[in-house]
Amino acid sequence: MPKATRGQLKGGAIAVWEPLEARTPEGYAKTREDADKKYHLIKAIAEDNPSRAAIAYSPQEVRSIVAQGKFAVVISMLDASPLGADVDQLDEWYKRGVRVLGFTQHGHTTWADASRPSKKFDTKEEEHGGLSELGKKGVERLNELGVLIDVSQLSTNSLKQVMSLTKAPVIATHSAVKALVDSPRNLNDEELDLLKKNGGVLGVVAFGDYVRQKPVVPAGQPVPPATVAQFVDSIVYAVKKLGIDHVGISSEFNHGGGIAGFQNEGEGQNVTAELLRRGYSEHDIAKLWGGNFLRVWGEAQKVGKSLHASR
Repeated sequence: MPKATRGQLKGGAIAVWEPLEARTPEGYAKTREDADKKYHLIKAIAEDNPSRAAIAYSPQEVRSIVAQGKFAVVISMLDASPLGADVDQLDEWYKRGVRVLGFTQHGHTTWADASRPSKKFDTKEEEHGGLSELGKKGVERLNELGVLIDVSQLSTNSLKQVMSLTKAPVIATHSAVKALVDSPRNLNDEELDLLKKNGGVLGVVAFGDYVRQKPVVPAGQPVPPATVAQFVDSIVYAVKKLGIDHVGISSEFNHGGGIAGFQNEGEGQNVTAELLRRGYSEHDIAKLWGGNFLRVWGEAQKVGKSLHASR
């Protein structure tokens, strides 16, 4: 909270992330137990600081909370392993407040193939050829719930299938641009085109190895961190490719994955300063810092209400 205040960060989507230890009943139970702990830690940000933070369940609530001078906490989930193989668990986690969800993180799940197979568990580049039947049902259910689907970390086939099935815009919460850095977690131009056609948003992630080519250094020498300017280079590319309405700013602070000048929440103003230096207006910078996220989240909720009304 002190860092968020220092950096004038008004809110954030914070992920319940717990990877699967083993695809056994015991493994799923342990993953669910650990996910519960993280869920309660995220809720505690608001519950332990009621005068400074609150949970937001809609874009309107984000704006209301921020207007009160509080930090808006949006609960997301990355990696659906805590849900096991039960599509009804999506409803349960929705009731608990999850409003953004991605099927995979590192390694394939029962829901979808990941862009980075797990060296520990996965023996194939693809297990399902994209989404599993469970994952396809999951897309439908998430649309009905109005939950924003996160396509970061999905394999190309998984991402394409989500795009073909979803009735709502999606978000890639923490990816970057493959044309600049050839990482399996970054999105290629074809995927970016699909994201734009869908009306979605790319959250360009402040993680050094995804926004600049890793420099070659002499043995024993530390690799210099990426810079804010290099991070903004990726934002600029994405804006030219997608348009200002389809790009956002995201982080990897929990991995220590910040960049020089944007290592934590308290240094966000350095990114704003660099965007101003590049000629971006305050209006457009506001879109990058959260306006576009709130827009697609709101559109996903409208789709959910429409689908519910048509039943």
